[in-house]
Amino acid sequence: MEDSIEDGDHQDQEPKPRVVRHVKTGMALARNTTESVAPAPTGPERTAGALAHVSAIFFPFIGPGVVWLTQRGRSRFASEHAVHAILDDLFAKVLLVVIGAISLTLTIMQVVRVYNEGFETLDWKAAIAKFLLFWLIFLGLGLWNTISSIFHALRAFRGLPSTGLSGRLARKWTKPRET
Repeated sequence: MEDSIEDGDHQDQEPKPRVVRHVKTGMALARNTTESVAPAPTGPERTAGALAHVSAIFFPFIGPGVVWLTQRGRSRFASEHAVHAILDDLFAKVLLVVIGAISLTLTIMQVVRVYNEGFETLDWKAAIAKFLLFWLIFLGLGLWNTISSIFHALRAFRGLPSTGLSGRLARKWTKPRET
């Protein structure tokens, strides 16, 4: 009977790892039963998280900022989605500024070249094509940002966590501080 475990001996053994999964997504939430699992977000928390993403469409930075300010001490879920919406807006705006700066630089270089040549090499068709291409890129980025905000609002309303790089950063930045 050397291989048997006495009643008092089983307390010293480590509990077998058990994976706790999210009900809807199946994502692993905790590896052991001793790890804490965040409670499922309530209806108002899910609504506030969705509102952060939807408000980013109409009031960039301001809408999600208001949600974050009102929810940061109350709901980690809602504040995480608000920070996610702010970061998405920030990334989109930085991308627009970079594309705008590149376009402006190329346009100024083209105007200087044409001016130095006495406007003899001015190609109106190419100028209009570049202008339209630039605005189509702007329109595409705006449409992408709107669709992305709606997608993330639906995820928040379903009680699902933030996704992507900005979602991971938001989750990291809204994690409760250990004392």
